[in-house]
Amino acid sequence: MRINAHGQSTKVCGVYVHCQTDLVSRWRQLYDGTFEFDGNRAILFNVDEPLPEGALRHCIAMALTYHHAKSN
Repeated sequence: MRINAHGQSTKVCGVYVHCQTDLVSRWRQLYDGTFEFDGNRAILFNVDEPLPEGALRHCIAMALTYHHAKSN
């Protein structure tokens, strides 16, 4: 997982994960309408808008525990 600017944008950031995980599809099911998505690779958010902190924390926690959760 990494957090970075989206492309050349100075206003849009993304939380990027490996595209072969199912994380983005799971995030879409949970948070459609909360975030924009970039394929199966990232959730995107505008830096000028309020962050949905609870949703973002949950997505980051899911990414950080992805392999542990898959092994259980």
